[in-house]
Amino acid sequence: MAKKKQGLYANIHKAQEREKHGGRPVRKKGEAGAPTNEAFRKAKKTAKK
Repeated sequence: MAKKKQGLYANIHKAQEREKHGGRPVRKKGEAGAPTNEAFRKAKKTAKK
């Protein structure tokens, strides 16, 4: 069985946890490499309820 990829929100949560413990800051909206509005719209379609 293949391992399922984690979603956008799971990745954001992990980045925020790393930042709390001395990691690099999470990218802000509009910065290079930050998730776009399109990425959030796609993630919303597959979000668990």
